[in-house]
Amino acid sequence: MHLEIEKKFEEAVENNKLTFTESTQERKTLDNGLQLAITLASNLSKKPESDGSAGESKSSPWLPVDGDLLVQKQDTHSLVLNKFPVVKNHVLLVTNEFEDQNLPLSEADWKSSLALLKQLNEGTGKRHVGFFNCGSNSGASVSHKHIQFMPLPENFSPFPDTTKEAKDTGMYGDERVPFAHYITKIPDDLLWDVENATSGDIPCQSHADLRFYRLNIEAKLGLFTHL
Repeated sequence: MHLEIEKKFEEAVENNKLTFTESTQERKTLDNGLQLAITLASNLSKKPESDGSAGESKSSPWLPVDGDLLVQKQDTHSLVLNKFPVVKNHVLLVTNEFEDQNLPLSEADWKSSLALLKQLNEGTGKRHVGFFNCGSNSGASVSHKHIQFMPLPENFSPFPDTTKEAKDTGMYGDERVPFAHYITKIPDDLLWDVENATSGDIPCQSHADLRFYRLNIEAKLGLFTHL
């Protein structure tokens, strides 16, 4: 899959089908061990500004998907290039039918995301990260549900890797991190055998979402608890 992404990205840049902004990165390790990777984009003027209305309308840049940005169409999702990337090979997993970005991840979203991460990590030998901005308050600028993926910086450890509170099961937080969050580990057998996972195996509605809503409420109230 990574070869298809790289080829499509190069073609899109060459044909001016996307706007790639060159960037530089600064690294810093805090006294508590947290690593920061700050990407500095010198010129984002060509990216249109959002009016903050994500979730308020059903307009979508992916209905239909631009063929110049389409990497692969799947049963439930399409893999497309980010049109305004600051990191090479930044891709989006977009639902084929319109779904609101304010909705939590579905089982199909989880399965497609885990399968893609597996392909990218194994194909490149590098770790990738997936992230989902659920609604405008978390940074979403498009109301059509999409999950974003990009490679992690070289020699960078995300804070869940280094937390002292890590557990193999259940939910927990990292007291070094100053914002509302929780961490839960996806079982290795599920992560690497996602194609054979059955309904109920994916940690979405029955497990994570109730805690997700709880954290949303706590964040809005200015509260923070370590789970």
